[in-house]
Amino acid sequence: MREAIIHVPHTEFEKVGLGEFVSLVREAGLRDITELACESDGCLVVITVEGPMDEEKLPTVDYLEWWERLSAGEEKAVYLFKVSFPRFEEDIQPMHTANVSTDDIQVNDNGIDVSLVGSQEDIAREIGEYGDAGMTVLLERIADYGGPRNTLDALTDRQREILQMAYELGYFDVPRRVSTADVAEKLHLDPSTVAEHLQRAERNLVASLLATP
Repeated sequence: MREAIIHVPHTEFEKVGLGEFVSLVREAGLRDITELACESDGCLVVITVEGPMDEEKLPTVDYLEWWERLSAGEEKAVYLFKVSFPRFEEDIQPMHTANVSTDDIQVNDNGIDVSLVGSQEDIAREIGEYGDAGMTVLLERIADYGGPRNTLDALTDRQREILQMAYELGYFDVPRRVSTADVAEKLHLDPSTVAEHLQRAERNLVASLLATP
Protein backbone atom coordinates (compact mmCIF):
# COMPACT_ATOMS: atom_id res chain seq x y z
CA MET A 1 0.00 0.00 0.00
CA ARG A 2 1.31 3.45 -0.95
CA GLU A 3 0.50 6.99 0.14
CA ALA A 4 0.82 10.02 -2.12
CA ILE A 5 0.57 13.66 -1.03
CA ILE A 6 -0.86 15.83 -3.79
CA HIS A 7 -1.12 19.61 -3.74
CA VAL A 8 -4.02 21.47 -5.38
CA PRO A 9 -3.59 25.28 -5.60
CA HIS A 10 -6.61 27.30 -4.49
CA THR A 11 -6.95 28.77 -7.98
CA GLU A 12 -7.64 25.31 -9.41
CA PHE A 13 -10.92 25.01 -7.52
CA GLU A 14 -12.34 27.84 -9.60
CA LYS A 15 -12.03 25.60 -12.66
CA VAL A 16 -14.45 23.04 -11.24
CA GLY A 17 -16.85 25.49 -9.59
CA LEU A 18 -15.64 25.08 -5.99
CA GLY A 19 -13.88 28.42 -5.57
CA GLU A 20 -16.68 30.16 -3.68
CA PHE A 21 -17.14 27.31 -1.23
CA VAL A 22 -13.41 27.02 -0.55
CA SER A 23 -13.22 30.79 0.06
CA LEU A 24 -16.06 30.68 2.62
CA VAL A 25 -14.37 27.82 4.46
CA ARG A 26 -11.00 29.57 4.49
CA GLU A 27 -12.54 32.81 5.78
CA ALA A 28 -13.97 30.89 8.74
CA GLY A 29 -10.54 29.44 9.54
CA LEU A 30 -10.37 25.84 8.39
CA ARG A 31 -9.09 23.37 10.98
CA ASP A 32 -10.09 19.97 9.66
CA ILE A 33 -11.87 18.23 6.77
CA THR A 34 -13.18 14.67 7.01
CA GLU A 35 -14.62 12.92 3.96
CA LEU A 36 -17.40 10.59 5.11
CA ALA A 37 -18.46 9.20 1.74
CA CYS A 38 -18.07 10.11 -1.92
CA GLU A 39 -19.66 9.34 -5.26
CA SER A 40 -18.77 10.75 -8.69
CA ASP A 41 -21.34 13.52 -8.29
CA GLY A 42 -20.36 14.68 -4.82
CA CYS A 43 -19.24 14.08 -1.26
CA LEU A 44 -20.54 14.09 2.28
CA VAL A 45 -17.93 15.93 4.35
CA VAL A 46 -17.53 17.22 7.88
CA ILE A 47 -15.62 20.51 8.16
CA THR A 48 -14.32 22.03 11.38
CA VAL A 49 -13.56 25.76 11.35
CA GLU A 50 -12.40 28.26 13.95
CA GLY A 51 -15.76 30.04 14.08
CA PRO A 52 -19.20 30.02 12.41
CA MET A 53 -19.16 30.45 8.65
CA ASP A 54 -21.00 33.21 6.81
CA GLU A 55 -24.17 31.09 6.72
CA GLU A 56 -26.16 33.70 4.80
CA LYS A 57 -23.93 33.07 1.80
CA LEU A 58 -24.14 29.26 1.90
CA PRO A 59 -27.52 29.08 0.09
CA THR A 60 -25.99 30.99 -2.84
CA VAL A 61 -23.49 28.19 -3.48
CA ASP A 62 -25.40 26.27 -6.14
CA TYR A 63 -23.32 23.07 -5.89
CA LEU A 64 -23.88 22.89 -2.11
CA GLU A 65 -26.90 20.57 -1.90
CA TRP A 66 -27.46 20.96 1.84
CA TRP A 67 -25.62 21.71 5.05
CA GLU A 68 -26.06 21.42 8.78
CA ARG A 69 -24.15 23.03 11.63
CA LEU A 70 -23.43 20.24 14.09
CA SER A 71 -22.01 22.45 16.82
CA ALA A 72 -20.60 25.90 17.46
CA GLY A 73 -18.60 27.12 20.44
CA GLU A 74 -16.07 29.75 21.34
CA GLU A 75 -13.15 27.83 19.84
CA LYS A 76 -14.63 26.04 16.80
CA ALA A 77 -17.69 25.20 14.73
CA VAL A 78 -18.43 21.86 13.05
CA TYR A 79 -20.48 21.53 9.84
CA LEU A 80 -21.83 18.64 7.78
CA PHE A 81 -21.97 19.38 4.03
CA LYS A 82 -23.26 17.55 0.97
CA VAL A 83 -21.26 19.04 -1.89
CA SER A 84 -21.92 18.13 -5.52
CA PHE A 85 -19.20 18.13 -8.15
CA PRO A 86 -21.05 18.59 -11.46
CA ARG A 87 -17.90 19.02 -13.53
CA PHE A 88 -16.32 15.85 -12.13
CA GLU A 89 -19.06 13.41 -13.09
CA GLU A 90 -17.61 12.23 -16.40
CA ASP A 91 -13.92 12.48 -15.55
CA ILE A 92 -13.34 11.24 -12.00
CA GLN A 93 -14.44 7.95 -10.47
CA PRO A 94 -15.58 7.82 -6.85
CA MET A 95 -12.48 7.00 -4.80
CA HIS A 96 -13.97 3.85 -3.29
CA THR A 97 -14.55 2.41 -6.78
CA ALA A 98 -11.08 3.50 -7.87
CA ASN A 99 -9.49 1.63 -4.92
CA VAL A 100 -8.10 4.89 -3.55
CA SER A 101 -8.99 6.49 -0.22
CA THR A 102 -8.34 9.91 1.31
CA ASP A 103 -6.45 9.66 4.58
CA ASP A 104 -5.83 13.33 5.39
CA ILE A 105 -6.60 16.79 4.01
CA GLN A 106 -4.65 19.90 5.00
CA VAL A 107 -5.26 23.48 3.89
CA ASN A 108 -2.52 26.10 3.72
CA ASP A 109 -2.13 29.56 2.20
CA ASN A 110 -1.17 28.16 -1.19
CA GLY A 111 -3.75 25.41 -1.58
CA ILE A 112 -4.89 22.05 -0.27
CA ASP A 113 -2.73 18.99 0.39
CA VAL A 114 -4.53 15.66 0.08
CA SER A 115 -3.24 12.25 1.15
CA LEU A 116 -4.25 9.49 -1.29
CA VAL A 117 -3.86 5.87 -0.21
CA GLY A 118 -3.86 2.87 -2.55
CA SER A 119 -1.62 0.99 -4.93
CA GLN A 120 0.84 3.08 -6.91
CA GLU A 121 -1.06 2.24 -10.11
CA ASP A 122 -4.43 3.29 -8.68
CA ILE A 123 -3.01 6.51 -7.23
CA ALA A 124 -1.44 7.39 -10.59
CA ARG A 125 -4.78 6.77 -12.31
CA GLU A 126 -6.61 8.98 -9.79
CA ILE A 127 -4.12 11.85 -10.26
CA GLY A 128 -4.47 11.51 -14.02
CA GLU A 129 -8.25 11.82 -13.74
CA TYR A 130 -7.91 15.13 -11.91
CA GLY A 131 -5.81 16.35 -14.80
CA ASP A 132 -8.42 15.13 -17.28
CA ALA A 133 -11.02 17.18 -15.35
CA GLY A 134 -8.92 20.30 -15.97
CA MET A 135 -7.22 20.66 -12.59
CA THR A 136 -3.49 21.07 -12.05
CA VAL A 137 -2.47 18.58 -9.35
CA LEU A 138 1.11 18.50 -8.09
CA LEU A 139 2.59 15.30 -6.66
CA GLU A 140 4.49 16.34 -3.53
CA ARG A 141 5.72 12.89 -2.46
CA ILE A 142 4.88 9.19 -2.49
CA ALA A 143 5.95 6.56 0.03
CA ASP A 144 4.81 3.42 1.83
CA TYR A 145 1.62 3.95 3.80
CA GLY A 146 2.09 4.15 7.57
CA GLY A 147 -1.52 3.73 8.70
CA PRO A 148 -4.70 5.81 9.12
CA ARG A 149 -4.74 9.17 10.91
CA ASN A 150 -8.16 10.68 10.28
CA THR A 151 -11.53 11.00 12.01
CA LEU A 152 -12.90 7.89 10.32
CA ASP A 153 -10.71 5.91 12.73
CA ALA A 154 -13.65 6.39 15.13
CA LEU A 155 -15.69 3.93 13.03
CA THR A 156 -15.60 0.17 12.98
CA ASP A 157 -15.27 -1.54 9.60
CA ARG A 158 -18.96 -2.50 9.75
CA GLN A 159 -20.05 1.05 10.61
CA ARG A 160 -18.02 2.44 7.74
CA GLU A 161 -19.49 -0.13 5.32
CA ILE A 162 -23.07 0.69 6.33
CA LEU A 163 -22.43 4.44 6.31
CA GLN A 164 -20.96 4.22 2.80
CA MET A 165 -23.89 2.17 1.49
CA ALA A 166 -26.42 4.51 3.12
CA TYR A 167 -24.74 7.47 1.45
CA GLU A 168 -24.64 5.79 -1.97
CA LEU A 169 -28.34 4.95 -1.81
CA GLY A 170 -29.40 8.48 -0.82
CA TYR A 171 -30.08 8.04 2.89
CA PHE A 172 -28.41 11.40 3.63
CA ASP A 173 -30.05 13.26 0.76
CA VAL A 174 -32.66 15.96 1.43
CA PRO A 175 -35.34 14.81 1.05
CA ARG A 176 -34.14 11.34 2.09
CA ARG A 177 -34.44 8.92 -0.85
CA VAL A 178 -34.24 5.63 1.06
CA SER A 179 -35.05 4.26 4.51
CA THR A 180 -32.96 2.14 6.85
CA ALA A 181 -35.00 -0.83 5.57
CA ASP A 182 -33.79 -0.11 2.02
CA VAL A 183 -30.17 0.05 3.20
CA ALA A 184 -30.67 -3.16 5.18
CA GLU A 185 -32.10 -4.98 2.15
CA LYS A 186 -29.08 -4.00 0.05
CA LEU A 187 -26.68 -5.29 2.71
CA HIS A 188 -28.80 -8.34 3.60
CA LEU A 189 -29.08 -7.17 7.21
CA ASP A 190 -31.90 -6.59 9.66
CA PRO A 191 -33.22 -2.96 9.57
CA SER A 192 -32.76 -2.61 13.33
CA THR A 193 -29.09 -3.59 12.94
CA VAL A 194 -28.56 -0.98 10.24
CA ALA A 195 -30.33 1.71 12.28
CA GLU A 196 -28.19 0.94 15.32
CA HIS A 197 -24.94 0.97 13.33
CA LEU A 198 -25.85 4.28 11.68
CA GLN A 199 -26.69 5.86 15.03
CA ARG A 200 -23.45 4.62 16.57
CA ALA A 201 -21.42 5.73 13.54
CA GLU A 202 -22.92 9.24 13.63
CA ARG A 203 -22.36 9.47 17.39
CA ASN A 204 -18.75 8.26 17.12
CA LEU A 205 -17.98 10.71 14.32
CA VAL A 206 -19.48 13.71 16.13
CA ALA A 207 -17.78 12.74 19.40
CA SER A 208 -14.44 12.40 17.62
CA LEU A 209 -14.85 15.76 15.88
CA LEU A 210 -15.91 17.60 19.03
CA ALA A 211 -12.89 16.18 20.84
CA THR A 212 -10.52 17.60 18.21
CA PRO A 213 -8.27 20.15 19.95
